[in-house]
Amino acid sequence: MTEITWPEIFGTATVHRLKAHAGHHLEAGDILLEAETSEAMLELEVFDACQIIEILVQEGQEIHAQDVIALISSVAPASIPKQEQKAKTLSRLPQPDIDISPNLQRIDQAKVILLLLVIGLTVALLICTGLI
Repeated sequence: MTEITWPEIFGTATVHRLKAHAGHHLEAGDILLEAETSEAMLELEVFDACQIIEILVQEGQEIHAQDVIALISSVAPASIPKQEQKAKTLSRLPQPDIDISPNLQRIDQAKVILLLLVIGLTVALLICTGLI
């Protein structure tokens, strides 16, 4: 049996909605609960497949760093090889909406060389003057 605790980085929050209950089976990346801080609405997800044994918080309850949220039992799906599990987990990570390749194509090679030269000269000057 493993405890799921509220991360320190999130500080104090209020449980907004429970997304799982005792007896539920969750896969890696599934959301356990939503909680609201003074600054944002956060989702607490599980990182590995598990079975919920007990949820120790209720909706509307205030939670603090390191409070135990739930008790879980680890479950390793036998039908899915580890590499596929890892790929599935990685595919759930948010993907950036930014495509920087057009901007990189606009950079003129001469400008890059000039920039590197200026940086090199600046570093050399700082070394000669004893500032670094």
